Amino acid sequence: MAKTPQSPAQRGRIVLDGLAEGGEPPQLAVHALDSTGKVLGSVAVGDDGSFPLEAASSERAERILIGPAEAKPDERRKFFALPGAEFRTLTGAGQELAIAAGIWQGWNLFRRCVSGHVRRCFPFLHVLDDLLVGRQLARLPEVRKLVNFRPLVPYPFLHCSPICFGTVEVYKRICCCEPPIIFDPDLPVEINPDFPFPPPEDPLDPSGPIGPIGPRPGPDPAPIELQRLVLTGGAVDEAKVARLQAKALPKRLSAELRREFLLRYPFFWCHCGAPRKVGQGFVQDGGAFSVCWREFPTFLLPHCHEEFAYIVRQPIGGVLVTIYNGVAANQWFSGSAQPTLTSYHFRAIGCRESDVPGEGPFVVLEDIGATPSHLLSTPSQTSFQSVAAPAYNSGLLNPVANPADAVGQLLNRNLGGDVALQYHFTESMRAVGAIYYRIQVARSDASGNPTGSWAPLPPRTWSTWKLNTATPGSIALGPHTVGAEDGLSMIPYDTGAPLSPNEEWQDGQYHGVIPTSGLADGRYLVMIEVFNAAGARLKPLAAPAAEAGVGAGFTFRRWNVPASTVAVPFAALTHMMWWDNRSAVAEIVDIRLNGAPSSAQCQFLEAGPGEDAPDATVEIGYRAYHPQPGTPSFLHVHSLILTRGLNGPSWQVANTPGLEVGEAGPPQASVSKTLADLLGDEPVGHQKCAFAVNLQAHVKTTNGAGTLTNLNAGDTAAFAAEII
Repeated sequence: MAKTPQSPAQRGRIVLDGLAEGGEPPQLAVHALDSTGKVLGSVAVGDDGSFPLEAASSERAERILIGPAEAKPDERRKFFALPGAEFRTLTGAGQELAIAAGIWQGWNLFRRCVSGHVRRCFPFLHVLDDLLVGRQLARLPEVRKLVNFRPLVPYPFLHCSPICFGTVEVYKRICCCEPPIIFDPDLPVEINPDFPFPPPEDPLDPSGPIGPIGPRPGPDPAPIELQRLVLTGGAVDEAKVARLQAKALPKRLSAELRREFLLRYPFFWCHCGAPRKVGQGFVQDGGAFSVCWREFPTFLLPHCHEEFAYIVRQPIGGVLVTIYNGVAANQWFSGSAQPTLTSYHFRAIGCRESDVPGEGPFVVLEDIGATPSHLLSTPSQTSFQSVAAPAYNSGLLNPVANPADAVGQLLNRNLGGDVALQYHFTESMRAVGAIYYRIQVARSDASGNPTGSWAPLPPRTWSTWKLNTATPGSIALGPHTVGAEDGLSMIPYDTGAPLSPNEEWQDGQYHGVIPTSGLADGRYLVMIEVFNAAGARLKPLAAPAAEAGVGAGFTFRRWNVPASTVAVPFAALTHMMWWDNRSAVAEIVDIRLNGAPSSAQCQFLEAGPGEDAPDATVEIGYRAYHPQPGTPSFLHVHSLILTRGLNGPSWQVANTPGLEVGEAGPPQASVSKTLADLLGDEPVGHQKCAFAVNLQAHVKTTNGAGTLTNLNAGDTAAFAAEII
């Protein structure tokens, strides 16, 4: 039986003094408490301020609380309180309960919003290298050991993709950071123990399904130990970085500079409350997110402020995977920061997008590994399968006109290993009939013409994921035989066949991979053609009539500078590439005392007695070069280091590190050191010790996504020396 609506006499009314006409009142509730503080009943207050009396007018009610509906009754300070007897007297007489503006205005929940973007950068080795260099950590002993003492360089073209689906959780905390008074600013080994670090989440948790990583030619992810050095929860751990940077400070840094370092990192002296989740939202297409919530006003003490951190999760293969944990990684931002959250989690799934400028139907080579194709030195095309006569560095990446500018720099870089090619087919290419493509490789002669036969690259299999569930899948792009053409691959457009409904491609996949290690070293031509559904080759309308193909309204384009492309008026798109998979040469040939070389296995260098003994010179005869003769040189740098005893001092004695040594003719002598240089700081009568010699030669060879460090070379030797 339906309840009879209550008469006005059976309902109380709350009036908010100062509420403007048409203004939005806060959502309120009335709670009746007994003498022990137990809640006897609670009722909601309507938009007109009225509420039912029956639940709040019990004779057992010792206290009445009126306040925001979102607040709990045990949060007493958020409520307006009345003795139960007085409440019953007022409501029994039909009087309204008026509450002053100074009280109820604090009940209005303020709308708070944060926004930003999410992206993923797959943790290739060169990505971690760039991170270590950018954070000034490249010279730390623990870093040098993990990278096998190879040189670390920044990488300017980090291919990161937006995250287009997932959830974003927002966490808030309040930190108070009163600047410390530092009397003796010795850097702590550990972070302030009062700083609330949540338990770190293993960024490479092997439990559960691995999920789709996709075919990623080139280097594997960076070693797990290297990732754990700077990453937590798939994100850069700012506390780990701060600790490592503290270790990297010079030992004799002035007190003022050490104080400046401490003040730069609030981790060392701020005190923060525990993080509290305040909101949750979704990642939109393009990686953007916006999360809003309502909360009470926060009143902050001096030197205190709010900070926000984020946790991003993706459903991958039926499992909710945390791909970015900013709480665990100590990445906190202001509410207005609009941060770009970068996930380095190897299971994160991004969306494909292109950086190539231009509109309309066209095909262009976008990337070679992770390097934009506008950094490839390739001559202009002269036909569908040939290019103009090459310059001295044609076919190389990061070209420079002057060979001297490339000495000791990662410029004029030769290719090697598995070279991955990513082309860009605009979606409008489907409308002109382009369905298939084929990539072929042929040796180039000195004039830029193909020699021998063209060899097609094997078709690829691409990884996919399902919308909403991210269930992994894969689709073989080929091989297809259509008409008279074989070895064709389907063009992987962003929508439509071969994708099924609600299926998308993973990012970071390639249309072809050249296994250069199985080919002779030298310059090659790389050609891509497109075909229609009948297997007929399509060519731009501007292509020569003599070149076979059906004319269609599209262009092949070459990405010549970052901001634009140029049309290629031929029936195929062809580039020149130069690969060389030979290792560097590093050889210690002899050890020289006062210029006299010796290749003996065991060498004891002695000088003296006499005043001239400390001036005796020690040199190393050595070779360090790449077998590629002449210009350009494919040697990046070489080093030759003398180290005394166990944990003793070291000396760099290499000649100009970027120049090749001993490539032709006899070995060359290193920079000379006297016995006084090597032993002069030892006590007289004990000026003798053993020395280690370490030679390293590093190549420029790259697959476009990182240096092929397996082609580096090294040699070691040892000798003993004494001033008698």
